[in-house]
Amino acid sequence: MENEDKINKLSYECIYCDFKAPSKTKLERHLNTQKHATNFEKHQLEVENMNSVLPITEELNQPEDHKLCKNMDCERYPPDWDFEEDTEENYEDGQQWVKCNLCDGYFNDDGMGDILFIEEEPNNQQAECSLCGKSEDIVQMKGTGQFLCGNACDEEEEEED
Repeated sequence: MENEDKINKLSYECIYCDFKAPSKTKLERHLNTQKHATNFEKHQLEVENMNSVLPITEELNQPEDHKLCKNMDCERYPPDWDFEEDTEENYEDGQQWVKCNLCDGYFNDDGMGDILFIEEEPNNQQAECSLCGKSEDIVQMKGTGQFLCGNACDEEEEEED
């Protein structure tokens, strides 16, 4: 017990090898051994690997800045998106979710999800209907980008007025 106390009080330590020496001379001898060199190299490789992993991890954790439609929200990816196989080029047409032509996302093609209310918050835009030319209650179709009357006008109604 006394010997352990002496070693703990007056010891030199190699942090790479978990080696304790009672004198500086013995520690210096240890530092010249193959065991120490091997442990030191392992430690250096671990540090280098950690340093190379950190930037990759930081890059992956950066939030991507994607523009998505608001008020009839688009989603960045459809719920059935397979991140290992699907790409924007190979995602099948005819699915319930369709690539939006106005933003970076996809919309649910259920008859309502493809309409963007451009005059409402947060869009606050003005446009004319591409069929009748009216400029009130205008919506934009996400699939085509076409501006239409929100009340589903047609060109014949305009001619009768």
